[in-house]
Amino acid sequence: MSLIKKIVLGLAIFLLLVAAVGLLFFSGHIEIRRSVTINRPVADVFDYLNNLKNYNQWSPWYQLDTTAAYTFSGPSSGTGATMSWESKNEQVGNGSLTYTDVVLQQSIKHDLNFMENGVAKGEYLLSPDGNGTQVTWVFSFEAGANPLLRIMGSLMKDVVGEDFEKGLARMQSILDTAPALNSGDSSIAPIDTMTLH
Repeated sequence: MSLIKKIVLGLAIFLLLVAAVGLLFFSGHIEIRRSVTINRPVADVFDYLNNLKNYNQWSPWYQLDTTAAYTFSGPSSGTGATMSWESKNEQVGNGSLTYTDVVLQQSIKHDLNFMENGVAKGEYLLSPDGNGTQVTWVFSFEAGANPLLRIMGSLMKDVVGEDFEKGLARMQSILDTAPALNSGDSSIAPIDTMTLH
């Protein structure tokens, strides 16, 4: 057997092994979930999250490219609110986030469109926790029968989970120290995100 045939056969066997491992041992449903308790009433936290223009104040990814271009369309809050971005940074890329289903003071579902990389589902869940609010950030996508995507999705859980923790901690810092919101006011004065660590 020639060297080239041996290499091709070796690669074929390797790919079959990867496919078998991915399909047998890794789930096609990838889900990441992190929570934090914020010392504010549910109404305040919901109003803040529901206003998409507040997103970059606490987003764990904003600092990756502060020169990225952001565009807002649709309503500023509620179902249909959309934020799109364009970045030359490969870690940020181009995409959009759209609120798809908003339940007053309970949950905000959204689609994250990563363009050629597909669409993922996200959700913020809110519930009373003592005098404060527990915020749970959920991210999920379907890897289907793609074994490599299943493996990569499983491996990225910890990395994305750490980003979620940073974002939730930043949100907690902003809301715990912000002045009381006026009734119906969902905005907080812009904060220099460079000072938030």
